[in-house]
Amino acid sequence: MTAEYSEFLFHLVEHADMLTAMSEPLFATPLVVLAVAGLLSMAVTGLALLWSRRVSNWHQVTPQYGVVYAAMCLTTFVLPRLVVDAGSADSLPSLSEIPEVLVTVGGPVAFQGAFAVYLFVETGVRSSLLALFVVTTGLLYTLLLTGGETTALVATPQLVGVGSVLILGVVALETGVRRLT
Repeated sequence: MTAEYSEFLFHLVEHADMLTAMSEPLFATPLVVLAVAGLLSMAVTGLALLWSRRVSNWHQVTPQYGVVYAAMCLTTFVLPRLVVDAGSADSLPSLSEIPEVLVTVGGPVAFQGAFAVYLFVETGVRSSLLALFVVTTGLLYTLLLTGGETTALVATPQLVGVGSVLILGVVALETGVRRLT
C-alpha cells in the first residue's frame, strides 16, 4: 500500500462513527434504497443463472462472472457519488488509489460472486444463488448510502467475508438436508 492510500484508510477508520452517522439514503427513503439494491442484486444474480444455461465450460466463466459482479458492485458505489457529490474529492478515492481499491475491495467482492457461482455449478445447489442474492442486496444497500461515503468502501471486505461464510453455510445446509432425505 502506498502511504497516501494508508493515510486515506486511516482517516476513514478514525472518523467511521461520524461518517456512519452522516449516511443518508441516496433515494427518498431507506426502503426505496433497499428496493433498488434488491433489483440490482436480482439482475446480477439472474445473470449467473442465465449464463449457467448457455455456457458449457463454467470453470472458465466463473472468474469472469466474479469480475462482472465486482464491476457492478463498485459501479454501484461510484455512480451515486458522481451524481450526488459531482465527484468531490472527499467522496471518491483519488486516481492513484484506484489500483489499491480494486485489489482490497474489488478482489474480495469478485471472490464472493465467483465463489457462489462455483458452488452452484459444482454442487447444483441453487441456494448458493439465493444466498448470493441476499448478500448482494445487503452489500449494495450499504454501498448506495451517501454521506458517510467511504465507510461502506472500507467495510466492504468485512461484509464480503461474512457474506461468503453465509453462502457456504446455506449450501452446506441444503446439501445436508438433501443427503438426509
